[in-house]
Amino acid sequence: KYIFLDTKKKEKFLMFSNDEVVSKELFMLGDFDLGKFYKVLNILKTKYSIKNIYDIGANIGTVCIPAVKRGLITKAIAIEPERENYKLLKLNISLNNLDSQIESYNYALSFEDDKMLDLVLSTENSGDHRIKLPDTKEGMRNEALREIVKVKCKTFDGMFSNINPQKDLVWIDAQGFEANILLGAKKLISSGTPIVIEMWPYGLKLNNSWDKLQDILKNFDYYYDLSEEIIQKIKINSESIKNLFSNWEEEKVNKHSLYKDLLLI
Repeated sequence: KYIFLDTKKKEKFLMFSNDEVVSKELFMLGDFDLGKFYKVLNILKTKYSIKNIYDIGANIGTVCIPAVKRGLITKAIAIEPERENYKLLKLNISLNNLDSQIESYNYALSFEDDKMLDLVLSTENSGDHRIKLPDTKEGMRNEALREIVKVKCKTFDGMFSNINPQKDLVWIDAQGFEANILLGAKKLISSGTPIVIEMWPYGLKLNNSWDKLQDILKNFDYYYDLSEEIIQKIKINSESIKNLFSNWEEEKVNKHSLYKDLLLI
């Protein structure tokens, strides 16, 4: 069920042997999403001094653990709703002797506190467990056949009040649930703390968050599209939001999902 990996950078990970995405890429390349993290730090270095990361949808610790272990940041708070992922997250934190530098929580983040939500599980991708709300639509990726478990939710603002916008970075990868998380993080947004989100049209549209995210982006001044080779600072206005949400190809079952990673300022 598990594979142990000791990477070239000396991080140690217990991973899922049947995970076709996160664990597989980590095993083959030695890291997962670290390139994106380095990009963000490089963009922010002139005006921010990032010391801490809030890793929402932390999975098994593929971002927060190497970020702390390599000295890129000092501390991390990791939030992961799925129980098996969380179990390995806790073990991996301890394997890397980071218990004093990484806090972890087994919750989903949402726009309400202390509700029990449905988490739809993926058997092939440990990063594709998704929150399903009552108005969530059925998708084309066999979502209706997946096992559902209950998870407790919290709001970001309810859990974390001591945000330092100069030193903190919020990192959200929640499979289309990003808008709902940000609806519970109004104080965070108003603080001016930089936030990284995954923008996945398929997942956003399934839980009716496509329009919600457009409205939320109006609270920010700029975004950077981390998916581009040449990363530019884009001023957020009605025209740039329209451009960002237009001209997406149609999602296809037999192809990789279409998405962007955005840094919001």
